[in-house]
Amino acid sequence: MERISTVARDRGARQLNWPVWVLVCAASLVLAIEISGQDAPRPRPKTARPQRPMQAQRNTPDQTAESQETVDDPFGNAPAVKGANNPTAPPAEVDQIPAHVHPKHPLVPALKMAYASRGTLRTVRDYTAQFVKKELVGNNYITHSIDMKFREQPFSVYLRFREPHEGRQVLYVKNANAGQILVQEAGIKSLVGTIKINPSDPMAMSENRHPITEIGISNMLETIIKQWEAEGQYGEIDVQYFPKAKLGDFPVRVIRVTHPVRRNQFKFHLTQLYLDDQTLFPVRVEQFDWPQREGEKPIQVELYMYSSVRTNQGFSDQTFDPRAYGLRR
Repeated sequence: MERISTVARDRGARQLNWPVWVLVCAASLVLAIEISGQDAPRPRPKTARPQRPMQAQRNTPDQTAESQETVDDPFGNAPAVKGANNPTAPPAEVDQIPAHVHPKHPLVPALKMAYASRGTLRTVRDYTAQFVKKELVGNNYITHSIDMKFREQPFSVYLRFREPHEGRQVLYVKNANAGQILVQEAGIKSLVGTIKINPSDPMAMSENRHPITEIGISNMLETIIKQWEAEGQYGEIDVQYFPKAKLGDFPVRVIRVTHPVRRNQFKFHLTQLYLDDQTLFPVRVEQFDWPQREGEKPIQVELYMYSSVRTNQGFSDQTFDPRAYGLRR
């Protein structure tokens, strides 16, 4: 078993139940990583705590803790390093900065670090993980905690909900099952049987900003890389580096990119990418919209976090066979 991330894999975590994803009904889960004052009044949520690596035979209860980050000061007293002279950027990269990005653009060190993070994923063939996501869909925040089994090639994902809709199963395999997502609820709802739905169907997208075909750690990172490569041809960009930040109790490096002025070429006001301090493995992404009024806090629209990651488990086609989970083709 490979040790990819000291943040993304847990030291005292039990073996995961069958992993999971979100796709069909509406729900709201209590999750932590809340931006103060953004949600409608509701109890402060909690989220899974990122955990250290675990030994192969270690099997102890999961630990959870409330996140302490806020948009104003998400990293405690961690110093920010601005501009192109980022001391934590890797010295050399395989991936090349696009020609349209000026060598002294403030996003260059951020892209170099993102490329280095991409490099940590090149040997990852499959993994299990706990996936937490929080999205602003319409006017509602929708949060999910999910166990996941994922294979890169062919693209395959099996998801089992923790909260909400505990026990719901979702399976998607590219070029299989007639291109449909297979969904089955738990409990009394299981009597309905397996539902088949297109990934882009409005029912599947009712709780999601992105289709299941875009799920996964590598897709999360690639989205940020493409975003920054596109933004690298423009100004009005402030880049901060937090090389000694913490996510819970664990050290991470964080890149924060902010666009002070709303422009058509910028999709988000503020983006934060969290990388494991030791390996640069990507563990979390946050996206924020511009404040509605001057002086207010940015509006969080997307949060994705992967923890308890266990890589290269040797998944086969049988791992993603619907019959393994009682699902009908």
